[in-house]
Amino acid sequence: MASTEGANNMPKQVEVRMHDSHLGSEEPKHRNLGLRMCDKLGKNLLLSLTVFGVILGAVCGGLLRLASPIHPDVVMLIAFPGDILMRMLKMLILPLIISSLITGLSGLDAKASGRLGTRAMVYYMSTTIIAAVLGVILVLAIHPGNPKLKKQLGPGKKNDEVSSLDAFLDLIRNLFPENLVQACFQQFWLENCLKMEIEPKC
Repeated sequence: MASTEGANNMPKQVEVRMHDSHLGSEEPKHRNLGLRMCDKLGKNLLLSLTVFGVILGAVCGGLLRLASPIHPDVVMLIAFPGDILMRMLKMLILPLIISSLITGLSGLDAKASGRLGTRAMVYYMSTTIIAAVLGVILVLAIHPGNPKLKKQLGPGKKNDEVSSLDAFLDLIRNLFPENLVQACFQQFWLENCLKMEIEPKC
């Protein structure tokens, strides 16, 4: 009896297991937040870079406006990448629209495509007529190319000297035409015109 009572009075060891979440709670939470943000930015890399580029361009543009007068060549070099991007986007518009129309019409029935084509022709003809009438009205109202205005303004002067920088940039611009059909028979070149102040006649 004494041996059993002594065994009962001995302290018992209790094993406690902790969950993994309690062990990892000691790490800083901001590190996990940073990793999640990096993962989201990595998944939407193009969107993130686009937003970052817009913000950076707005900041740089505001700072350059506060700076001293900048040489026109520097302004042209800064605007050159944006010009190339816009020319590439304009070049993609026509093939994208044509391919979208072809894929859309191929998935329709013959009757549906016929009705759609009829509506498209009616819309095209109506907008063409409206544009022609509007053009005639504006020509009669504004009188563009009036010889009286030409006499008042004078012929002006044109600077025929072309720098090597302008020729090189024009070469790159011609590599990215705005219209594939237009690029077959036309080229782009930059013209430098001198500004003249016209004194009012008394």
